Amino acid sequence: IYIPNTQGFDFEFRTQAENYNTRTVLPFLSEIAHKLSREPVFLMDNWSPHKSAIEVLEKDQQETPMNITVEYFPEYSSDLNPTDRVWGLAKEGVANCTAESLDELEQLVIDEFEAIRADKSKLRYCVKDAELEIEA
Repeated sequence: IYIPNTQGFDFEFRTQAENYNTRTVLPFLSEIAHKLSREPVFLMDNWSPHKSAIEVLEKDQQETPMNITVEYFPEYSSDLNPTDRVWGLAKEGVANCTAESLDELEQLVIDEFEAIRADKSKLRYCVKDAELEIEA
């Protein structure tokens, strides 16, 4: 999440055991949209569950004054997506760890994400390295 008036960043995530799809992505996007004190701008890849979840969210929002803006990254452009940088940092953190169960692996990933969230310089790096035109 980029906060323009403070030029600050935050990172929201959710983990789950099942595969992500429209049904599981929609509540997360809805929660983020309602949590923000301004109209959200989502920067997203072209993954079909993202697109269909946004369509449902926009349809649900028609009766409220909130406008949702979505900017999609060009297809096959992971180099522009800060989320891919976050994953890269998290993978570095768990690379030498041995998880004895899926629950333990999930907790290792959560711990890495929490560490990245707490280190605003890492979040800023993820955006700057993606070379997005955002004041970072």
